[in-house]
Amino acid sequence: MPQLGTTWCHSEDATAYQYLSSEQALADFATLIPHLRDKHATPDTPVFTIGGSYGGMLAAWMRFKFPHLVAGAIASSAPVVAPAPTAFYDIVAADYKACAPLLHRGFAEMWAAMSTAAGRAKVSRLLGTCGSLVTDDATAVLGALQKALVTMAQLDYPYAVTFMNASLPPYPVAEACRQAVAVAGSGLEALVAAVMVARPTPGCWNLTAASQAYLQNLPGLIPGEPAVPSLPLSLPHFPHSFIPGALFPKSMHMSVAGT
Repeated sequence: MPQLGTTWCHSEDATAYQYLSSEQALADFATLIPHLRDKHATPDTPVFTIGGSYGGMLAAWMRFKFPHLVAGAIASSAPVVAPAPTAFYDIVAADYKACAPLLHRGFAEMWAAMSTAAGRAKVSRLLGTCGSLVTDDATAVLGALQKALVTMAQLDYPYAVTFMNASLPPYPVAEACRQAVAVAGSGLEALVAAVMVARPTPGCWNLTAASQAYLQNLPGLIPGEPAVPSLPLSLPHFPHSFIPGALFPKSMHMSVAGT
């Protein structure tokens, strides 16, 4: 049986997206399994569901919900019982406790820099972006930085790994913090040094292409209590807060307009 959770659907009819839910996915598989058994004349063949991450959640739920159809499930890295909507991001933030104050300060400095032409030029130079940045690119930059931190936390193995468009050294979170602490500069430079451990590809960094798709999967998250004092920021409102307060300043809920 194909691994659950790997199907992608595209439709120009907006009403079709109401069916892109875990409940609908389970119902689809519950319909597919009897169909395949009938088609191949194998009514008594046991069916096992296998998946990882979201696919693993579906695999486990199929066994729970349809035990008469599914004989067993293998669910790898499947958070079937998440204790809170922000639990994943709280765990990510906790991984970086060795350099959380530096990253926290770096996010604040990054956002402040994106409000001026000189600041945007500095961010572009440090990250090696494929083109110059405008104010509206702030969300793309934020998404790219968060994605790098999340990727390293997810793939924090004791050996080098190439996965999810990233080539990481052993213990990438510890290496990211080592790089951040080693920078004798600003918080922004420390943050950039950390995320460069998970730099996705050689050459310039196309932030707007990779990050916007990631942001669409991250609705506004309520940050946890900051592990360091909130910074006295005087910044415009931003619609999303992604990393809990330990890494991402609680007051940075901004909405940027203009270029």
